[in-house]
Amino acid sequence: MDPVFVPDVLPFSRRDSLLTLRWDSGALVLSRFTKEFLPDTKAAREYRPEAFRLLPDSAGSVACSADPSVLTLTGDEGEIRLCFDGGDTVRLCSAGLLPVLTLPPGKPEETGSFLDPLDGTALLHTPAQGTFLFVPLRGTLRVLPDRLLLSPDPEGFCELAVHASLCEPLRRPSYRPFGACADESLRSFEAWAALYGDLPARFAALGRLCIYAVWICCVTLPDAPQGFVTLYYRYDSAYCWQSAYHAMGTVRDPDTAADLLLTMFQYQDPFGQLPDLADDRYVHYLSTKPPLQGFVFLHLLPRLRRPFTWEHFARLYDPFRRWYTWWMTCRDSDRDGVPQYNQGCECSMDTSAMFSKGVPVECPDLLAYLILLAEALETMADALDRPREQALWRRERDRLLEVLLRDFWNGERFIARLSGSHVPVETREIEMYTPVLLGRRLPPDILRRLIRDLLDPAQYWSPIGLRHAPPGSGETMQGVVGGFWQIKFAAGLRDAGEPRAAAELLRRYCEINLRLGPSLGYHEKEADLLVPRPGPRLGQYSALACGIFLASAELLAESEPDSGPCGGTESDL
Repeated sequence: MDPVFVPDVLPFSRRDSLLTLRWDSGALVLSRFTKEFLPDTKAAREYRPEAFRLLPDSAGSVACSADPSVLTLTGDEGEIRLCFDGGDTVRLCSAGLLPVLTLPPGKPEETGSFLDPLDGTALLHTPAQGTFLFVPLRGTLRVLPDRLLLSPDPEGFCELAVHASLCEPLRRPSYRPFGACADESLRSFEAWAALYGDLPARFAALGRLCIYAVWICCVTLPDAPQGFVTLYYRYDSAYCWQSAYHAMGTVRDPDTAADLLLTMFQYQDPFGQLPDLADDRYVHYLSTKPPLQGFVFLHLLPRLRRPFTWEHFARLYDPFRRWYTWWMTCRDSDRDGVPQYNQGCECSMDTSAMFSKGVPVECPDLLAYLILLAEALETMADALDRPREQALWRRERDRLLEVLLRDFWNGERFIARLSGSHVPVETREIEMYTPVLLGRRLPPDILRRLIRDLLDPAQYWSPIGLRHAPPGSGETMQGVVGGFWQIKFAAGLRDAGEPRAAAELLRRYCEINLRLGPSLGYHEKEADLLVPRPGPRLGQYSALACGIFLASAELLAESEPDSGPCGGTESDL
């Protein structure tokens, strides 16, 4: 069975913890989740901070392995095991193999130093990650400015509790057994795995690994009391629309699906806007993300093992209504009834050519999302017995569809246009085909044209999924196959009456995930690769990439008879 540990890519952690452990060049690195913004660029970057390192005191080689509950370092002299004791404490126990805790490379003013409180414990104050308290439970602790040395008890065992806090971590009156902590993590993981639907058998092992990658990225932040924030990557933020992709996979529990759909709505401002991102330091409202939630809601309705109830509709309705109203009032500069994007970060592709002539820009993908959001609100209003509001949303849906077909279809393809001047913006990027998500709501001739282009190998159809742009088009990222588009367009093709094409698209995309590891994007030149190219890949094993794979494999399972659950009670992957 596969381990959870993917060196240098996927760390060891657990749900509702801001701490991670990763294996890096023979050392185990402990970090606290944080995000750094560079003052010179005001731009976020991937940031992998280090609080301290754990080095096995061994002359021989040491192997690292992990399951969802325990990480184990094994050497000739013995082993060191680590697990999480809740979200803010790491537990360590060793036999034979002694751990040495050291500071990361850097200046003392950047790394801090170990302090001896003269009570048998140790403290580490770090500028960026808070304070750590080291409490020996078996054996003794020797404190040096740049390292901690553990000595075993008379029976040859060491045991240590490491508490983390932004303020002052406190020693507990008592500590439960190491095994009880590990079992709690395992139960939490298995409960999360049980939320997902069936996968084709050949993807089950990867599915378990992807579930782990999402599970460790679910955290509850102090200013997010209404649930957890699902993270894009273990050292990055939660982005506005990405929890909706995760909701697509949790088909066995309507409560969790609704929680995921509403994750970012706990930050909804008084006008109805959702932030672009949130993390443990920032909530960012300078931009937002597309209103994907209506599409996901309608996708989930026929697939949930237990249907949404009146209570679910009541929870979702008003936040969704305010979200729709914000787009139609606060993002319609020219007051023509058509909403707009104000910058590239607000669409599916930050560098989209839809913005090549300037901003703000009115785009067909945004209209498609809002049509589906209006339809979702119509469905909820019906379930909540609000006939007048149901009729309002039906009229709004029909009005936007009429605008999309009248003003954005040029006879061959959809176009965008600048807000105000209505200067057309033409591009062959696949985002212009997003209205295929509307399926049979579109006129048959337009739907046939969209499907014909998407399934054309000379345009978008590739051996590993749908390309971002046709070969030779000159568009940015031509030849790139991104996960965002595969799951959306597969769902659209199914609704358009093309289930075989949808299944083949999902099969191709899931196969490349299986061979090269989940990622936010591949290049079609990699179709024949059997192993990943060296070096980091965009979003490799990120929660988002893994969540999209899970939702894709589940949708594929609807067409394949050999599918089964990827949850279960196994103690490791």
